[in-house]
Amino acid sequence: MKDSIPLLCRGVSLGFIDKLPTFEYCVIVNAFQKELEHKEVSKYVKQHKVIHVCSTGCEYQSMIAKGVYSKFNFQKIVLPYIQECVPSQIDADRSKRMQYFARGKEIKNNKGEILPIDLMSDDNKSDMIAAPRYTHTSPSTGMDALLYTVNDLKKKEIHIIGMDFYDGVGYMTKSSGMSPITDENAISRGDSIEAMKSFFLDFSANHKDVNFIFYTVSNIVFPDRLNVTMVRV
Repeated sequence: MKDSIPLLCRGVSLGFIDKLPTFEYCVIVNAFQKELEHKEVSKYVKQHKVIHVCSTGCEYQSMIAKGVYSKFNFQKIVLPYIQECVPSQIDADRSKRMQYFARGKEIKNNKGEILPIDLMSDDNKSDMIAAPRYTHTSPSTGMDALLYTVNDLKKKEIHIIGMDFYDGVGYMTKSSGMSPITDENAISRGDSIEAMKSFFLDFSANHKDVNFIFYTVSNIVFPDRLNVTMVRV
């Protein structure tokens, strides 16, 4: 199953993670410290090599402060930008990214290995859209991570859980990372359901050789496609 990978986002459906098969690698998205306190999520993630796709705008700092990275087999941290769109305060140089993201600290995994902080490759550009802040981006970090699994990791089967399209539900942990958050606030700060749906439909149409399996509590309906499967949990 080396061509398969799970993508773990933070929506309510993440609570049904026991429905997912296990693989070699998994990808987690944004501030994930509260999610990893959940017994079943922690158990699942510990069975994988972990890639963390993380926006610098999310509340991830307590993952470093609480030593979360040292408790799991993390392989790298990936910022959701291609090189030409890296925010100026971060800089494209890897060592300077560490200075910004980790405040100069070395982040190590459970084997004592220093984690690199990488960017998305230019292979993602053709699937991205333009926005006021960035010439190449996607509607959410979760969608950036989805692009990364296909274009950078070259996976052919993506199992997606916790991506509920802000469809009447919030985050599984009722937290935005460090601070509490209501379902209503989580939904209001999220991206447009229609924008995410449209973006995903274009992306899946451009990658017909990839199978996308959504485990979700969302009622969203996609047109019938051979490479998209919805598993309602």
